[in-house]
Amino acid sequence: MDDPISPARRTLLKAGAATLRDIMPSVERAQARMLQPLKPADRKTLLALMTQLVDLNNESSRVPLRAEDALEHLGKSG
Repeated sequence: MDDPISPARRTLLKAGAATLRDIMPSVERAQARMLQPLKPADRKTLLALMTQLVDLNNESSRVPLRAEDALEHLGKSG
């Protein structure tokens, strides 16, 4: 069975995944700086609530995507 993704689109998907991998360390550092003033338990609570909010609104997004899908696409485990 043929893959429905065109070669051009596949190249863009690979480039996007590479960009995401490249920026993740910076994203994680920025997140750590923003959350630093909170107590560890409060950080965990905030992130859990934000994750829940994003997940519950996923279907309303212009580009619905679940975190697990992004990680799987990058070849990582959750």
